[in-house]
Amino acid sequence: MGMDQQINLKFQNKIKFMKVRKTVKRTERREHVLVRLNAQLKSGKKPEKVNKKSTGKIIELTDKDKTRINSEIKALKNRT
Repeated sequence: MGMDQQINLKFQNKIKFMKVRKTVKRTERREHVLVRLNAQLKSGKKPEKVNKKSTGKIIELTDKDKTRINSEIKALKNRT
């Protein structure tokens, strides 16, 4: 095996490793999001926001929020 072939093989292996690592990170991120969404749905509360800034107050989830969270959970579960 020539030097060029060895370099090419190392490069190909590095690319494969990077793709696997990216997939693992994406899967872990989805799992963490599912945990957070389920916890928020279970608690039934969310931080109040005014002008896109949190006020520090905690308010109840609306029916619209619950529907949105459930649809996000369903979408994430379908991807994994």
